[in-house]
Amino acid sequence: IEAAAQIERDRAIKYFIDQTGYDRRTATRSTRNKSPAEIQKEIDKIKKEKNIYTFSDIEHFAFSLICHDKDGEIVLNDDANEYISQYDEILVDEYQDVNNLQDRFFYFLSDCGAHLFVVGDVKQSIYGFRGANPENFISAIKESVDYKEATENDRKSITLDANFRSRDGVCKAVNFLFDQLMTEENCGIDYAKTERLYPKAEFPELNIPSSEFHIV
Repeated sequence: IEAAAQIERDRAIKYFIDQTGYDRRTATRSTRNKSPAEIQKEIDKIKKEKNIYTFSDIEHFAFSLICHDKDGEIVLNDDANEYISQYDEILVDEYQDVNNLQDRFFYFLSDCGAHLFVVGDVKQSIYGFRGANPENFISAIKESVDYKEATENDRKSITLDANFRSRDGVCKAVNFLFDQLMTEENCGIDYAKTERLYPKAEFPELNIPSSEFHIV
């Protein structure tokens, strides 16, 4: 896995060098003596000239359309409502994998959460290596009220605990594992209380176990 990741990194570096002509590994001494901010400014200039941007650049461009930093606080731009008013609802799937900037972007674009609908599963959060923060989804859950008990002004939640794709044995195995791992102390979620799966589909009988664990 590490070897494959290194190949991808080398390929990305080569592509960037081919497109921009900038190679930090062979940069001049004057470049090496510059501060990170100065070097970043040069790289940004090259990217603008070549019209090539990273995914992170695009995120920040989108964010800057509606917000800006003012004395360390994020505030809406004067013309932000021009963009906000274009959307009746903001629907985001896999919310456990959004990063902090994306979380704030969706929050402001949905009129401070008034028109925001998110779906996620903390168990499936796998993009921490690129900045995903599952705490954003956990916070959304904790700040909401079950839809059956919520008032009109409450932020509502619906727990999708009915499982129609897995056998009873699979659900029991998953529940057993995550009952132990996902606790309030470990990750801010009490799996046994709010996240368990309940099988609702019927399957033909099997004479073998529905699941098994391999401990390496």
